[in-house]
Amino acid sequence: MSRDELAVLAIAAGCVVATGLVGQLVVRRLRTRGLPLLLGAISCVVLVAVTSALTVDAHVMFLSSHDVVVVLLTVAVALPLSWLLAVWLARDVGLGAQALRRTARSLGDAEPPQAAPVASRELAGVQDELLAADRALRAARESERAAESSRRELVAWVSHDLRTPLAGIRAMAEALEDGVLDDPGEYHKRLRVESDRLADMVDTLFLLSRLHAGALALTTQPLDLRDLVSDAVATVRPVAEARGVRLTGDVPVGLVASVDAGQLSRALGNLLMNGLRHTGSGGEVAVTAGRDEGTVLVAVQDACGGIADDDLARVFDLAWRGRSARSTGPDGGGGLGLTVVQGIVAAHGGTVSVSNHPPGCRFEIRLPALPQ
Repeated sequence: MSRDELAVLAIAAGCVVATGLVGQLVVRRLRTRGLPLLLGAISCVVLVAVTSALTVDAHVMFLSSHDVVVVLLTVAVALPLSWLLAVWLARDVGLGAQALRRTARSLGDAEPPQAAPVASRELAGVQDELLAADRALRAARESERAAESSRRELVAWVSHDLRTPLAGIRAMAEALEDGVLDDPGEYHKRLRVESDRLADMVDTLFLLSRLHAGALALTTQPLDLRDLVSDAVATVRPVAEARGVRLTGDVPVGLVASVDAGQLSRALGNLLMNGLRHTGSGGEVAVTAGRDEGTVLVAVQDACGGIADDDLARVFDLAWRGRSARSTGPDGGGGLGLTVVQGIVAAHGGTVSVSNHPPGCRFEIRLPALPQ
């Protein structure tokens, strides 16, 4: 490469660097003036850098006056027109930025924001992130509303269901204190029953608090579910006999799952008591178990008459009580048993569901199966 060519390259590089330094200051001052003007200024800096390099090189290389005039006229026309062209082409970017601003302002509004066309993949990515943030915000608000509703229902449950046994205990204590009873032993027995009932409620509330906090510690080990189901059925059989309900259990030998025996027994016992509570005399509550699609399935079928379709989704809600065929009577549950079942099964990494299955409904517990 000749000396003249090297000189041309050095002059061009120097002009570009000098223009770039000045242009950087200009661009910084225009950052708050909008994207179209900013992009136009950037393109203008590039054009000025090229123009200055051409002009200086033309003078240095001693081009004819006519050639210099041609270069300068060309630059004088091309520079402003190129800047206007750059601003015009950047309008789509500006519109995309305005769309992103509208999307950001509408986060959390009553109506979800709609995706708007934007000019580049980067702006589209930002818009997708904003829409995802809106969905997450709405889900969090919905979860918060559901939790608040559950808290209100729990307070209502506590105020209602605890008031009744406490009032009964107070009345019986006053009667014993006044000495107006013919059979004090019966009142002592009823006091024990009511106090046990209150203690069970408190224990259930404490268990629920640990389940919701994720603090329930499980001691799991491989267990034959046939033995667990047999023990659960034997525990509630006196209740079934007193109500005139037939209680059966059918579990194959060798059905093993890794479970906490005490907690899973409590969950199964709650399902059985729930079925007995809502099955009339002469009905049947049946427990079956087996393998299904890689899981261990334990099902409890009752004869309650079914659950209203609108209520199926709320069966496991905290302190929820059924209506119609499953409305509680004087001995109804407090609405916590099924919530406890859901929490215990979830702690085992399983799921619990309910569906209408004549003559009643069917609760299904699915647990991870051990490799065979």
